[in-house]
Amino acid sequence: SSSQSAADYAAATGAGALLDQLKIDIDIADDGDAVIHVGSLQTDGSGNPVPIDWGFTAGSMELNGNGGENTVLVSNMDAWGLLGALDIRVDTDNVTDGAGNEMAGTGTLNLDAAFTVNEMSFDVDFLGVGVRGMTINSSESGGEVLGAAGLAAVFAEDPTAPTAEEQRKIGLAQAGFAIIGLDIYKGDGLGASTATNVLRVDVDDVLMDINVAETVIGGANIGTIG
Repeated sequence: SSSQSAADYAAATGAGALLDQLKIDIDIADDGDAVIHVGSLQTDGSGNPVPIDWGFTAGSMELNGNGGENTVLVSNMDAWGLLGALDIRVDTDNVTDGAGNEMAGTGTLNLDAAFTVNEMSFDVDFLGVGVRGMTINSSESGGEVLGAAGLAAVFAEDPTAPTAEEQRKIGLAQAGFAIIGLDIYKGDGLGASTATNVLRVDVDDVLMDINVAETVIGGANIGTIG
């Protein structure tokens, strides 16, 4: 990222321009599940993992047709943030259809992430919209503070006795990280839909506070969002 906030963070922490100091652990469970954990190789003075800093820039993302058609979707994208946790599991249990029958050979991709976007700016050219200074954090960082009990009600099946994994999510949220959990799989359509073999994305957990410093429409800043 070329933003001043990224430069300030690098100066304060020694972070560089590379996506480094991370590890990827891959394990195969007894039932065949693939378990992937992305973690930091660095620890702080208390032995806790140091968040992984990430950055992304893109001049433009475009659609081009064979006849010369062109639409610029996004341009001038510049973003950076921190990754507190990323866990991926390919669950081999069969997905069930709308009638409750197992669909042989299917499975589910489970994604659990804790992250921040410390600053993101981009233009959506074909809509004439621009976003400047967008941040994404936990609700505990400037949003509606829920506290440990409120977070347990969000993440734990039994808020009075959170599991170790649920307690981990609570701790990450309290540390300022946005939390998201997704299940991605092939399944039936929702509601009255009769479609089959569609891409399904189920949101298990989501906790984040989003703020935008400037919202530009038609070249003019119409204000903040947050």
